[in-house]
This record gives sequence, structure tokens and C-alpha cells, in this order.
Amino acid sequence: MKLALPCFGLLLATVLPWSAASAGEVAPATSACPVASDGLYPALPAPAQDIPWNRWLLDCVPPLRHQRGGRWPLVFWHGPQWEGVCDADLKAYAARGMVPTVRLVTEDIPRAQRLQRLGLPVIALEGKGRGWPYDQAGDAKLWTLDLPPGAEIPDWWRREPDPLRLDLWTKAADHIRGVLRAYQAAGVTLDAAWLDYEGQPSVQVYEALLAAPKARAKVPPAALATPQAFYAYRRQLWIQLMSAYVAAPIREFYPSASVANWIHLLSSPEHPAQSWDNWRHPDLSATLFTATNPVAYGVDTAFQNAWPPGREPDQASVDRAYMHILLRQPSVDAQNRALKAPYLHAVPWVARWVRDLDDRRTPVMSRTAYREALRHLWLRGTAAMQVFNPLRNSHPAESLAEVQDAVAVYDELLAWRDLLDHGEVMNYQVPGPDEQGLLWSGVRTADTALLRLYPLGEQAPKWLDLAIWAGQRVVLQVSPGGTSYRIERASASAQARILQLPVPTTLAVHRP
Repeated sequence: MKLALPCFGLLLATVLPWSAASAGEVAPATSACPVASDGLYPALPAPAQDIPWNRWLLDCVPPLRHQRGGRWPLVFWHGPQWEGVCDADLKAYAARGMVPTVRLVTEDIPRAQRLQRLGLPVIALEGKGRGWPYDQAGDAKLWTLDLPPGAEIPDWWRREPDPLRLDLWTKAADHIRGVLRAYQAAGVTLDAAWLDYEGQPSVQVYEALLAAPKARAKVPPAALATPQAFYAYRRQLWIQLMSAYVAAPIREFYPSASVANWIHLLSSPEHPAQSWDNWRHPDLSATLFTATNPVAYGVDTAFQNAWPPGREPDQASVDRAYMHILLRQPSVDAQNRALKAPYLHAVPWVARWVRDLDDRRTPVMSRTAYREALRHLWLRGTAAMQVFNPLRNSHPAESLAEVQDAVAVYDELLAWRDLLDHGEVMNYQVPGPDEQGLLWSGVRTADTALLRLYPLGEQAPKWLDLAIWAGQRVVLQVSPGGTSYRIERASASAQARILQLPVPTTLAVHRP
């Protein structure tokens, strides 16, 4: 098929080698490597005993084929464990694109020193639950809401903190400063702190506040007008508290560190972010954090809120719903960063399978579709990834699969590291949860572009007519498993016509 299009400059389009071959799963390196199930309802194996996790990471995850250069390694909720690890193992993990993390505790200083001595980045990753930082006051009676005694009030209301106890946030900040002062005294440079502090007031505390006179008096009346108003207020409050009492102390000691925290992302009236329950995030702009942290989870909560009630699931439709869920927060955040805060970078959390509703049997995204989502995340301005893969004895292979999938796709994209480092994001659009459209993502520089095309269903378009640069268009074909192109602008002038040939033949633009 021949297509003649006006094109200023010589364009060379090459179908990249990872367009189809990498769509499958990682083959286990040895028979001892467990294989994760893949389907609508993965069957959970019998509980495992004595999981050789560190050995699995070395035996079942191959080393990177491409150099990481100055890009961040991947970090995992359950990554390489420190116990019994020698320096050779740490280097072997780094060769696979991963490093163990440290916590913001003085006990981890020797671990940070080991990483630094081996030339590896020191990245802090730790989580804190909803009681933090209020539980530093000790007895819960000293920091929970002042609810009247004897009333018919749910027990969980009585465990909610008074969100504006700023004295306890000050205590938390002073503790962080003490830890980092010890880090500096030990000669450690903290390269990043990607935290999972989830101490925000919950949405449910809204009704509890209405019953707590002293705490309610601290909250502006307009913030308590409706549950939606309180939802916006409490998220904005929480982000500002985290910025002032967590990000600020870290940057006092390490001004150049990458600092992010759970679901801190940019949202705007023009491009609002959505929560898992489809609530609109309030407007959030840049803070003292240097990185945003959108979430790309195949989480059952979001799926239940996106899936039509009563519809029978099939794998293709389930994959489309999860593709929408995984891409929407990082894409909106990337667009807002490009418009309002291009100096920020993004470190999203990613995961294929997250169980939030334990009482529901929810379909799961396929590994093939999940890998596709990861490719598009890298091509939409992702600087690093945190992979949520808690190790559960009931399905350890799934935790390993998260590592395999993240490392495999990271390796694919590292082949085009320079474009990832310097390219401009070309597309932020996210197909709807059941839209059979053509998903595409790409980055471009002044003379080179990298694109990934993926059809979401049999009804999706088979071609993409796209202006790569001003006045220069290409028509690109997409195969059922997805297609990737590297396109180069090799001349400053001349008309050209595009010859579309069957993939994976190299495409060339010829002078007329």
C-alpha cells in the first residue's frame, strides 16, 4: 500500500525490535523459579514455606541488556532483602536494575554506607500508617478526636486523630532532622526519599469531626459543608503538612535529593486527577517535594468503580478497564507538570494486582496488558518506578512476577535511554475504560522520536496519521500485539512520500 503525504524533511521510520518479541512473559531461568498465573481469576497456590526470595531475584530475573546510565534503578516494596547479602549480590541486583532501599532510621546507616561505597544510589523507602505522626503523643487519648463519652459512636471514630495537632507534626519533623543529622555525620548522601506516609485524615473522619466540638472548631466551616468539600480540604491540608514537616526537613540536609510521597501529584481544573472511587482530586500545585507520586495500580477498588454492574467480564475488556485505570493518574500528572511545574519529575507506584477489597473476587489484568501499560508510562514522562509487590505466602509467584515485568519493560526502554532522558512527551490522552481505540505514547527531540502504538480491541484503528514535527507527518501501521517506531528527521528540506510496508520491514522516506 502506498500513501503519499507532504513532509518537509527526510523522515526515517524503523520498526523497533521489541514491537512483538517482548510481548510474552519472562521465561523462568531455572525450574526452581515459580511461574505466576495469568488470567481473569488467578488461582492461588498453596502457602509457600521458606521462600528463597533473594535467590529468586538472582535466578529468575535476568540482568539488564542495556546500560542504566544515570537513570534511577527500580525500587520494590519487597525488593532485595538485606539479611545475608554480600557486596557481590548487591552488584548483581544493580545489574538487574534494582537496589535495596533504606529507612529513615539511624539503624540503617551502615546499609546506606555500603550502597554508597559500591557506587549505588541511597534511596529511602518506608511506610507509615494512619496514626502517624499523631501517635507520637503516646496514649491515644492525647491525640484522638474529643468525642463525647457514652454516645452511640462507632469505635473507629474514636481512633481518628485531630488533624490539626501541628505540635505533633513539629515533633515528627524534629525526629527526621535528628536521623538525617546522623546520616550526614556518617558521611552518607541521601539520593532520594520516596516515602509511603499515609497519615492523612480519612474521608470517613468527616462525620466524626461533626461530633467533635474542639477539633471541629479548628476547621473552616466551608470545609465541612459537604463530604466532597472535606475531601478536597483534607487532601490539600495533608499535602501541605507533608511538604512543611517532611519534605522541608529532608531538603534542609539534602537539597538535591529526589523527594516524593504517596499520591502527591498535580491536579488542575483543566486536567483533574481522579481517585480510585472516581472522586476528583482537588487542585494541587508544586510544593517542597521535588517529585510527584501518582499511582498506577491494578487495584480492585478502581475496577469495581469502572466496571458496568452486572456485565460478565472477559479478559480483553478487563484489560481495557485496567489500562484506563493505570494510565489516568500518571498521564494527568504529567500534563500538569509540563504546563505548571516542568522542573518536577514523576516517580509513580505501579502494580498489576492490588487487593483493596478483600471480600470481592475481582478480575485481574493480564501480564501482557500490564507490560504494555508500563511501556506507555515510561513514554509519558516517568523518571523512576516504585513497584508495589508485597510478598504474601499465599501467592509468592505474583510478587516475583511484578519484579520480572517491571525489569523486563525497563530494560526494553533503556535501549532508548537518551530519548527518555531528553525527549518531550507527545501524548497524554487516556482511552476510556471500555474504549476500543488506538493507544499511543511517544517522546521526541528536535530530530528523533520514539513511539509505541497499541490497539485496544479488534475495532481499534489500524493506522495512526501523526504530525511528528510541524509540517512533517507520517502514517504508521499498528499490529495486534503493538508496534514501536523510532523516527528520525534526517534532512532539513524536500518533499517526501511515506511508503508503508508490512512490519517489521524498515520504513523509509524517499525523495520524490
